[in-house]
Amino acid sequence: MVLITNSVSAQLVYNNGTDINILSGCNVIVKNGSFHNAVGTVNNSGFLTIEGAIINDENITGGSAGLFNVQGDFVNNDVFIASQSEVNLYGSDQLITGNSWTYFYNLTLTGTGIKKQTTNITVNNLLNINDRELATDNNLLYIANYSPNAIQRTSGFISSVGIGRLVRFTNSSNSYLFPVGSSLGIIRYRPVVLIPSPINTEYHIRMVNSSPTLDGFNVLTKDQSVLQVNSQFYHIIENTNSVSTDITLHYKPVEDGDWDINAHWQNLPQWEDMNNEIIGLTSNFSTITTSSWNSFYPFAFALSKRAEIESVFVPNAFTPQSDNLNDNFQVVGLGIEEISCKIFNRWGEMVYEIKDKDDYWDGQYKNKPAPQGIYTYVLNYILENNNGSYTTYGTLTLIR
Repeated sequence: MVLITNSVSAQLVYNNGTDINILSGCNVIVKNGSFHNAVGTVNNSGFLTIEGAIINDENITGGSAGLFNVQGDFVNNDVFIASQSEVNLYGSDQLITGNSWTYFYNLTLTGTGIKKQTTNITVNNLLNINDRELATDNNLLYIANYSPNAIQRTSGFISSVGIGRLVRFTNSSNSYLFPVGSSLGIIRYRPVVLIPSPINTEYHIRMVNSSPTLDGFNVLTKDQSVLQVNSQFYHIIENTNSVSTDITLHYKPVEDGDWDINAHWQNLPQWEDMNNEIIGLTSNFSTITTSSWNSFYPFAFALSKRAEIESVFVPNAFTPQSDNLNDNFQVVGLGIEEISCKIFNRWGEMVYEIKDKDDYWDGQYKNKPAPQGIYTYVLNYILENNNGSYTTYGTLTLIR
């Protein structure tokens, strides 16, 4: 056993079978070289600074409060037990790599360049990305701490490609930040903020820095309520529990254009308005929030524009002959929030009242077919998103 009780420095450490203990308060510096634990156990309860890579082929533990300052790559091929230690990656363009899924307690990113995963990792307590990009690539980054403050940043972000995701566990109705972005092509930081129901669940999120069309979510395949879908980027948001969630997407109008709704790829499938949007502003961003959303499959979400509502269509005739051809009188229009359409016969009797946008008159009056002829109507309707209330009058012809 090697017991280190005082501050020491070396140019290279290669452990070939010894147990190494760095006690609390001790400062060990590996100058211009790597720390390679080939065989044996290393327990760091002090301060270990490595001006090269740390390579673990057997067993490294972090002690109760150990600090690992690593300038090169973090390579874990076996067992890394973080305990309550901190790993600070302070070099440039560093890898978190190796053959094993690595579990950190506190992971801090400083220095320069991009920190990139080539394996799955979990942060059990606090991830501080500061101003760095953490690229998960095709791998998963799990934040196991349920606290909304488990991710800290100044201007950094987390990027992914393919099946890579940032995964957060939640258990409260607080705001959980997913600081996602990308440096592929145009550098973008476009975070997602979720306020979930207060149950244990998890969300897997990635910002895709390209058109949804390239991944099979054609921006031209859309419901008539959607005028345009953002073709610059979109978000993948996954939740297998279908938990009711407030979803806030962020964008910069000068760079991204103006948007007024969130859209989800669903049903046919096609892009459809998620409704219940709240437009807002936050630091450096415009935001669109959809409240109480619980449909996460398929997983594609995008900023969009709502189609302008120019008119409400009221048919002037119908033929209630039970032949499935123009059998009902129904008011049709996009964005109708409330509706009342009262229909009167030639004697001024109200024969029917349409009370919601899915309602219609089938030509019956007092459980009998109403006679052929001309009827009048009074239509009152209110449009969504404070787009106004309107009253119109007209006639319709019932043909038998």
